[in-house]
Amino acid sequence: MKRGGFVLLLALVWAGAAVRAEIEGGVADDPRGRQAARAIEEGVRTSEDRLRILETARLEARRWGLSNIAEGPVQAARVPGNAWVNLGPSSANFEKNGVTYNKVDSGRPRTILVHPTNPDVVYLATSGGGVWKTFDATAAIDATNGPHWMPITETLGSLSIGAIAMSPGNPDSLLLGLGDPFDVQVPGFFHSDDGGATWQGPVVLSGTYPGFLPLTATSVREIAYDATGDVVLAATDVGLFRSVEGGVGTGWSLLDVDVAHNPQIFWSVARVGEQVWVATSQDGIDGSGKVWRSVDDGASWAKIGGFSDVSRMTVAASPGDLGDAATARVYILAENGARTAQKDVFRSDDGGQTWSSLAVNSSRAPVNPNADQSDLDVMHGQAFYNQMIAVDPQNHDRLLVGGNLCLVRSLDGGVTWAVMADWLPQFVSMGDDTYVHADYHAAAISYAGGSMRFYAGTDGGIFRGTDVFTAANGNAHFEDRMNRGIVSHLIYTVATAAERADTASCHVPAATADIVFGGFQDNGARLRVLPGSGDPTVFNQIAGGDGFGVGVGCASTGDQAGSLLIETYVSQVNLSLDGGANFSSAMTGIGINLDPQYTFVMKIATDITDTNGRTFLTPLTEAGTQLGHVYRTTDGASSWSSINGTITCANSRNGCTNTTSAFPLPLMNAATNPRVASAYAAVSLSRAYVTTNGGASWNETVRVYPDNSGNCVQPSSIAFDPGDATGNTVWVSSKGTRTSTVCTSTAIPIPDTVGHLFKSTNAHALGSSSWTAVHGSGAGALPNVPINVVKVDPGDNQTIYVGTEVGLYRSIDGGANWSRYGTGLPLVSVTDVSIAFDGSSVRIATYGRGFWEIYPRSGGSPAGIAGNGDFNFDQLIDGIDLVREAASLLTTNADADYTAIGNLTGTTNSIDANDFAALAAKLGGRP
Repeated sequence: MKRGGFVLLLALVWAGAAVRAEIEGGVADDPRGRQAARAIEEGVRTSEDRLRILETARLEARRWGLSNIAEGPVQAARVPGNAWVNLGPSSANFEKNGVTYNKVDSGRPRTILVHPTNPDVVYLATSGGGVWKTFDATAAIDATNGPHWMPITETLGSLSIGAIAMSPGNPDSLLLGLGDPFDVQVPGFFHSDDGGATWQGPVVLSGTYPGFLPLTATSVREIAYDATGDVVLAATDVGLFRSVEGGVGTGWSLLDVDVAHNPQIFWSVARVGEQVWVATSQDGIDGSGKVWRSVDDGASWAKIGGFSDVSRMTVAASPGDLGDAATARVYILAENGARTAQKDVFRSDDGGQTWSSLAVNSSRAPVNPNADQSDLDVMHGQAFYNQMIAVDPQNHDRLLVGGNLCLVRSLDGGVTWAVMADWLPQFVSMGDDTYVHADYHAAAISYAGGSMRFYAGTDGGIFRGTDVFTAANGNAHFEDRMNRGIVSHLIYTVATAAERADTASCHVPAATADIVFGGFQDNGARLRVLPGSGDPTVFNQIAGGDGFGVGVGCASTGDQAGSLLIETYVSQVNLSLDGGANFSSAMTGIGINLDPQYTFVMKIATDITDTNGRTFLTPLTEAGTQLGHVYRTTDGASSWSSINGTITCANSRNGCTNTTSAFPLPLMNAATNPRVASAYAAVSLSRAYVTTNGGASWNETVRVYPDNSGNCVQPSSIAFDPGDATGNTVWVSSKGTRTSTVCTSTAIPIPDTVGHLFKSTNAHALGSSSWTAVHGSGAGALPNVPINVVKVDPGDNQTIYVGTEVGLYRSIDGGANWSRYGTGLPLVSVTDVSIAFDGSSVRIATYGRGFWEIYPRSGGSPAGIAGNGDFNFDQLIDGIDLVREAASLLTTNADADYTAIGNLTGTTNSIDANDFAALAAKLGGRP
């Protein structure tokens, strides 16, 4: 009973209706809706499921030689060439969100660490892009120069980071816990003794509370050391873990802190001084917030009274007070119990023994209020998500609180507050330099080198300020260009002009084929157009908020592809007829109320058989009834029409009579046949639907499963075999990890014999239709991990691509054998695939590492992210690197032995004498 209650809370603690969060002048993201949508797409995932995915990823790294990410299998290629090139985004020339601003961002951080004595060494742990490190953080920043960042966790098995910490006795000794709390949860704890050049692990943090089954942590929220570096505490989603061995090895214990033995969801832990610690949790049964204090280095804990109507809380202890725990200043930033607003900031002047309210909430206002921050409820309705509080190490009266849209400062211990940063300062008459992207998650304040530097981590990456404590109210200055070169954006989709054939009605000349368009988590819809934007790794944000589905077409007859752009937000389609310069709502004709969860990540399917470039589909789910609908536009989203037609059920059953005018279940995705006009497909929570007449009539398949058991597999995408003109042959992928005859059940892990990819050759056969598991065998087997997307080469039906949670895999024999495709791609979740109409290129979107492509051209395609020359990943340029560079001379990305690591200079993906000279100049130095 207790166990069930705790699991239910873990599953639902972030769930809620997805409501469009729209702010006047700009569009915000919706993290609550995002989590609810992810839960629908994936189904229930247990900690055991998540651990299996991690273990499989690590096996794949060994199988394909990814201990050195530049190495990999040499494979026969339909698309010639074998080397992945990271397209970025590395930067942006401009961003739009109700107003145009010249700023740069990256993906969402979890932790920022600064070396205690060397201000140039900074670590940035991100929620989907792994850990990044720089050795020149204080380098002068101008239009083209600045810090150089490199990823250091490419082959751990997951790039979803929960927290990272640095030993007080050795700055090169690091502890890292996997599992972003809000998106991808993963078990796993690692340590490094060489600054992240190598990692040992994973250790799985698990334990048992009295009366409960064993629990495994899948999200490490914070890691903290004692003064000696021996005692380490880790706050996780299943409790507080303690090590007395410096966090190294398996000697971790789960602490049962609650007198009722209720499991606790810990968020934050901090050492106050000497052996005194303060931590915060949410009760695993009822979700209520609790504050705990330990006086014996975390061995035992007592609950601190006086906190009510609270849930998630974050602790900030004054680093300058560690010498005297009895008088140490401690602050707690708290969300209210209803999870609708900021409750308060609480303050203790005696090391956490007693606390007082500072009334930092909607009851008071900052000294310089504005439309975004009229009161001191800084976290707003997203207090469960955006929480940041930091104390000046040299003055415990100076503190900062970051929340939803703004950063506020107090110089008097929380008595008065001023707004110092805003997400869109132009709208509230603040200076341009006060821009910091919305949604704060991490902070660091460093005096290394003698100067104060404040770092903030938000949904838009890392921002640095040097005058946040000294500037006049509302007049601080922040540097956004710290984000340049950090490729950590969380991308849902990709569309390219190259998907289309060049026609008289919709032109796709060579340069236009390089248009890449995608939807990003809280970083809008981004577009690259060459050669107009210059640097091929620059993607400009042309629409704000969350970006989801995307489509590229032609605005009018004779235009070039890209003149028409379609992008979706939460239950909203937007349209641009001028290449992204302006967007307007494009919902005309969609005559149903949309379910805010099933249409949160609103999909777009492009019909490339339309030579005019204006036909697209979107699969929708109606609010209330949760019935599915497919809408089509043939005029570039100026208007939409339902093409549900008549739907013939595979079998008559409750919810689906013989024929119906709406799909009986919510729809998850849709596809078009790239060779056959008016042939469309859609997939629901359990079944596929196909039409050959533009939706006038649809045929339903049996449940997608390779036997007649009636099990469900949580389909994620569908694709046609372009070689089958009848439309009977379709592929379906699955993101689920468990199966049963009850689609909401968590009964059985999906076995290797079933896998996550299925094929039907008789999709129009209704009740006689059938599905085959297609996962290969032996050395040619697909890993048994969730698949986000399946795509078939439009010109070669034997070449199939699947984007999995650990990378891209390909078959060139119709699915009989599979291999990991290409070299240089980290173990990252591939969320979408774009294949050129003529098979000349493959481009992918990833959730945490930006866009990638395999696009060989004579002489090299436009350069991607520049390499750093560190072939052996030891964070030092040495003779080994020079030898490897010499061996790569005169190669391009069309060659099997090309690696982007050696491409340090130039405008194409090629390695020449200039690259060798640039590397030789760095010999003995850092990458």
